[in-house]
Amino acid sequence: MVYQSAIVVEARSWIGTSFHHQGRVKKNATSKGGCDCIGLIIGVTSALGIKCKGYSLAQLDNKNYSKHPDGVSLKAALDEYLTPIPVNSIQPGDVLLIRFNKEPQHVAFVGDYGGGLSLIHCYIQARGVVEHVLDDYWMERVVGAYSL
Repeated sequence: MVYQSAIVVEARSWIGTSFHHQGRVKKNATSKGGCDCIGLIIGVTSALGIKCKGYSLAQLDNKNYSKHPDGVSLKAALDEYLTPIPVNSIQPGDVLLIRFNKEPQHVAFVGDYGGGLSLIHCYIQARGVVEHVLDDYWMERVVGAYSL
């Protein structure tokens, strides 16, 4: 897809943005901004003018979720507005749905780092947007993959 390299470039420009639950603000020269994992997805797609099934993700944004979102609702929304793809066919620029416990609660972009695949995501434990290798630890937690 034509957007894929632009998605990775834009997502990387968010690296260093602070974690803020329900935040949607990218860092800049005077502020560390603040976003959460879905805020990163919304921010990147908004910056690039990407629409999913006729809607910008900002139009579909629902900030009525807890720090431990309902994985069933999250998956249903992704299934409805993004294009599900097989996990074994992911490419940079795709979106992954990730579980930490039983239900999926996290989303991330796929990047390309060091000759392999990476995750670009707002990760609370890292206190912000980071990029790192998409290794076995993370792959075991992937429950869905999507293209925009």
